Amino acid sequence: MSCTICGHYIEPDVHILMQCPLAVQVWEGSSTAKCLWSNPVSSKRDCIERVTKILNVDELANFVAIIWEIWNARNRFIFKRLDHHLASLSCHAIDFMKNYKATKDMEGGSKAHHQVLWQPSDMGILKLNFDGGVQQGSHFSGPTLEEVKACLCGLRAAREQGYLCLTVEGDWLPLI
Repeated sequence: MSCTICGHYIEPDVHILMQCPLAVQVWEGSSTAKCLWSNPVSSKRDCIERVTKILNVDELANFVAIIWEIWNARNRFIFKRLDHHLASLSCHAIDFMKNYKATKDMEGGSKAHHQVLWQPSDMGILKLNFDGGVQQGSHFSGPTLEEVKACLCGLRAAREQGYLCLTVEGDWLPLI
């Protein structure tokens, strides 16, 4: 298979997100250390090991947001032939992360991470797991409201299917 953007013979994830000319234009617009994206890696695992050794938590979040932005830009180019300001997309991704963190802090998002192990519900009881999310480019109401909307959507779907007895789980501590 060849890359839809540049014709590179094999289209592995590493090429798509790090080495394809579209990706390179986005990375060049970022302040991310060039050694993280310009030096060839043989696999996703090598890439992940490299960035986790070098970047702190905030930088790693920005790195992941830029990768997400590259993936979206690639899809916009392939399916809609849109190719707008690739170098500025990394700034857009980093701004998104800053706004997300500020909103999370403002709305009382938990900074303490605790691990909760998933366990099946009792026999005959449905377990509803929900998680709010935002589609890029849509209106972001804030984490709490997005989580409430996700929970309500799940509850409505369960009711429509006739489930009356269920356990509800989510990851947004202020709501739970």
